[in-house]
Amino acid sequence: MKKIVILGSTGSLGKQALEVIKKHQDKFKVVGLSAYKNKELLEEQKENFSAENIVLSSKDKEEDLIALAVMPEVDIVINVLSGMSGLKPTLEAIKHDKKLILGNKESLIAGGKNIDIENIIPIDSEHNAIYEIIKRNPDKKIKKIQRKLLFILINKLQRPVYRK
Repeated sequence: MKKIVILGSTGSLGKQALEVIKKHQDKFKVVGLSAYKNKELLEEQKENFSAENIVLSSKDKEEDLIALAVMPEVDIVINVLSGMSGLKPTLEAIKHDKKLILGNKESLIAGGKNIDIENIIPIDSEHNAIYEIIKRNPDKKIKKIQRKLLFILINKLQRPVYRK
């Protein structure tokens, strides 16, 4: 049985991940969950999935998110945190050889050469597009056209993360 942590479990992608896990409880066990401020839903998810560890990141420290991501018993980290808050947990999960299911664009872009894509599975189409660009150009700087593509892909952020 694979043990999973979901960083951002109360958001749209986090809730969808939990729906999938619920249908495959014979294969996966949720051992950790995090939310930004939706304490009520986080507590409900904790109870429904018997998760032993939770972090409410609006009150807890960044180190608590990282601690969830690197727990020794964890096999898979699903990182669907919003914005740059997902970068350090992503880097630490990779450093600790966790399988990473990533729904955090900023980690892929800002992490640059520190992102080992071998253990990453992108969770949706935007992330997959960025993943493919990085995968096909592992030793090159991102060219101008690729930068423009990245800018287009992250337009939902209201501002670019990386643009030159």
